[in-house]
Amino acid sequence: MKIIIICIFVVFLLSSAKTIGAEEFNSKTNRETVKNKKRDYWWQKLQWSESLCPRKAPGDDPEVNVYEIADGRKLVKIICFLGAYQGQQIYYLSIPNGGFTLLEFDQFESPDKGILDPYRSPEVIGTSQVLTASNQFIVFRKYRGIGDCGQLLTYSLEKTQPQLVEFRTRACDDDAVYIPPEEWQQIPINSLPKLETAK
Repeated sequence: MKIIIICIFVVFLLSSAKTIGAEEFNSKTNRETVKNKKRDYWWQKLQWSESLCPRKAPGDDPEVNVYEIADGRKLVKIICFLGAYQGQQIYYLSIPNGGFTLLEFDQFESPDKGILDPYRSPEVIGTSQVLTASNQFIVFRKYRGIGDCGQLLTYSLEKTQPQLVEFRTRACDDDAVYIPPEEWQQIPINSLPKLETAK
């Protein structure tokens, strides 16, 4: 009799484990389906070029975020690639007629210490933060993983395209001492190299 009871108990435990496993799998599958539908929805709506950003989401990170800024417009962030310590994204901003426009950002490459080469691109490399209350957008671009050097770019979203309003930078040193990027050297916007001078 004891053997029968033990067998029934073991069968009950095994069936419960299978049920829990199935529920967990279905839950994960449902979440992934919803996530993919979300990206597919925005791809159908925005029709971005797949040469600019893949239609399929990279990795498991949330790939589409929508922010409502102070004036009621919507900013859509689409993650294109994931790097070791920062990603690459593109952004769309809603416009009065109900559509969306692809944003292009004035940015700078730094091929050598003290050199800034300007360029404009919709592809943003770095970690971004949207300040919805002030219609501002901040990009922290690391030159290396520790984040002790790089660029901190602040854009205004008051117009249909972002306007660079603050630029801070710090070159990499061998000692790798961390200083918060908000304390890095600020270069006045009118002192930055102009896009026309870029090769």
